[in-house]
Amino acid sequence: MIPYYPQISSFLPNTKIYNFDPSKSLVDSHGNTNCRPPPSHTKCLCQEKDRSVFQPAIYIWKMSLRNPWLILCALVLTFVPSCRAPPIELNEAELSHALVAMTILRTILLGYLAHIATIRPELVGPTNSIVRRFQCFIFPSLGTAMAINSIYYAYNDEKILGTNQFKVPLEKYAEQAQNIYPKDPKQNTENQNPSGSSISPSTEIPKNQGLKVDLTNQNRHSRPSVSEIKYVGDWIVEYLKTNDNVMIKEYDNAAYLAAFLYLIGPEKAKKIKHCILNKHLILGFASAIYARRPRHSVILTEKFTVAGPGSECEYQTEIVPQNTRYLSIDMISQLRTACNIDSTSYIEICVTIGQAIYTTTECITMTGDKWTKSIMIIYTAMSILQTLSLIILHKQSSPFSLYYYKDIPWREALADNVVNDANTWRKVEVFDNDKERLSPSSNDGYYELLYEGSFLQFTIERREFKQRPGEDLWAQNYYLNIVISSIIGVGIPLLICIWADYNAKSITEWLVLSWILCSAILLLGIFSLKFNYHAYFVLMSICFIIIAIGGCGCLIAATIIGYLP
Repeated sequence: MIPYYPQISSFLPNTKIYNFDPSKSLVDSHGNTNCRPPPSHTKCLCQEKDRSVFQPAIYIWKMSLRNPWLILCALVLTFVPSCRAPPIELNEAELSHALVAMTILRTILLGYLAHIATIRPELVGPTNSIVRRFQCFIFPSLGTAMAINSIYYAYNDEKILGTNQFKVPLEKYAEQAQNIYPKDPKQNTENQNPSGSSISPSTEIPKNQGLKVDLTNQNRHSRPSVSEIKYVGDWIVEYLKTNDNVMIKEYDNAAYLAAFLYLIGPEKAKKIKHCILNKHLILGFASAIYARRPRHSVILTEKFTVAGPGSECEYQTEIVPQNTRYLSIDMISQLRTACNIDSTSYIEICVTIGQAIYTTTECITMTGDKWTKSIMIIYTAMSILQTLSLIILHKQSSPFSLYYYKDIPWREALADNVVNDANTWRKVEVFDNDKERLSPSSNDGYYELLYEGSFLQFTIERREFKQRPGEDLWAQNYYLNIVISSIIGVGIPLLICIWADYNAKSITEWLVLSWILCSAILLLGIFSLKFNYHAYFVLMSICFIIIAIGGCGCLIAATIIGYLP
């Protein structure tokens, strides 16, 4: 009798299966032998099983790129117990092609495709989240640079934002504020200067000011006003000038940014810094002369979802994290509600745990080739790296826009610093007559924020100041990031393949190694042509398509061959 497999029938609920044995004759009531097969109108299992098996997989593939919840549901469904009762008659036959196909699809969906649910979403940038996830699905090593860069930014947040030099002044300010407004009412408040402090009388906090702008737990977690931020920032600047003989430029508001982050409290400050470092802080502006070009870092507000005071403006442009310190005090105060867009990574954590359990289970079983299973281990390792970066540097539910309504004086900053040259495709052209008519010195009553040498032009062109001696190296050293990411992105897969045995000399071994080589070539191409990306846009696009097709072919072929009986 033909064995009945419940796994197959569960995908074919409307199909009738006849357990017909030709060796046994059927006799009707008149004694006639009837050995006819099942009726012709009944669907045959062998004809319908292949097409029906692939339909759920195709649907899951299309929807998983949009919703990571489907990956989590599929992983949970995998571990739900199913009926595995033995058939009526056991046949020592090889595994059917349908079961092999199901094993291959399950490996691709749960072992490979689960990785895309852990990719950090790109809310602002040249590519969207779907394109980024598709790239990381074919070559998971492409996400290593993004993950490592995010981890580094999270651990060096104060260096990148320029607030690391204000730790000591803030501690001194907190000591004085604590003495003026102590937690214990019985504590003596007359002791203004703690023993061993080197605070000069000019920087002491008056009692009335201390009670008005204190840093105790009663008011630190509220929304600081502009006057509070300005007062604490002025105190920090005066402290550095008096005690350390450090002069702060007028256009550099890093002291006020540090004061704002301290006033708002550590929990909210962490979320706000993550929003800035994740490059999800943007500027909303309106301009009568700006001509949008496809490769500018400017997006129409109507094209995507955005939160914040600047969400009503027509244009949105991304601001580099290193340039946040140059925003005005009014714009820094707009960051008060940026902590509300902080998002958790519970889905990514659950998907990574489920993927790790599934990969471990598959590696323990005897079915399949070791080189094929090494692919699942590589995807799982990259998922762990991506999830770790999401835990360390949080993601956001939407970009946060600041309302850029007032010009920032920027000519002195350009004169004092060496500026990196703008790429030609990001250059914003401002005509000569517009420079004269719409400059800030104009008296015609119209105030245009975009002009030659303005902060808005500097931001749209994504320009930065060149690093100075002693400043952070990683923030602007693109090559160091790529080299380390390439070593990890290619080195980890090669180390994992040691488990699969390099002496196997099998077809799957060469396919897996070719797949890893394709990702290495792609990383090398990105490393070589990064700054000339738009100049070689067509060439890079063709190369990426060719390498992606070759890498995807090696990946699928290694999976199929590895699971064939």
